[in-house]
Amino acid sequence: MTRMEQDFRPPAQGRYHGPGHDVPRPVPAVRMTRLAGLPVVDSHLARQAGVVSDALLDLGVGRVAALDLRHADGWLIQRVPVDYVHRIQHGAVLVNDSVDLDFNPPMAADARWLRTGQLTGLEVLGEGGDLVGHVEDVDVDARTLSVTCYLLRERRLLRRLKIMPDDVVSFSDERMIVCQRPPAPRRRWRPSLTWLVSRGKR
Repeated sequence: MTRMEQDFRPPAQGRYHGPGHDVPRPVPAVRMTRLAGLPVVDSHLARQAGVVSDALLDLGVGRVAALDLRHADGWLIQRVPVDYVHRIQHGAVLVNDSVDLDFNPPMAADARWLRTGQLTGLEVLGEGGDLVGHVEDVDVDARTLSVTCYLLRERRLLRRLKIMPDDVVSFSDERMIVCQRPPAPRRRWRPSLTWLVSRGKR
C-alpha cells in the first residue's frame, strides 16, 4: 500500500485511540429510502434472517419504530420492533436475536407510523400555511435509528432543505407542519486587507 493510499483510507469503525484519548467516532446517518433491500443479519448466530422490505417511522418520537422483514421465500413478512435492531453497519441491519422473532406474532402498526412510501413526497407547510416543500428523504442515526433531519425539496428554487425533528409541530399521513425560523441576518461585507492591497496596486 502506497503512502497516498494510506492517507486516504476510510476510517475504521470503532474508537479513536491515542495518548489519553478514547473518543467515539461519529456515526454516519442512513437514508431511510435506502433501508429497503438491506440484509438482516443475526449478530449472535451469524446468519441472515431475511431482507428489509420496508421501514415504519414514528413521527411523534422521531425514530424508526419497526422494520418489515421479508424472508427467503419472498412471501412471509415479519415486523421487527426497533428494540431488536442493534445497529446498521457495512450495508446490513444487525439484530440481536432473530430466533425470538420467529415465535412472536407480527406487531400491529400504530396510527402515528408512516411507511417510507407515505413519507416520500409528504407535503410540508409552515405554521402560517405557506408551502415549505415536500419530504424527499429522512436521515436516521445508524445506531439509535433516531431521525437526525428531514430532507425537503423546495420545488420553486429546486434546492434541498433540512428540517430538524424539534421543528415538527404536527403531522398526519397527508402533511407535516413545521415551525419556520426567521432567516439568519446577512453579514455586512467588509473588504479584506488583501483586497485593499490588490486595489491599491492598480
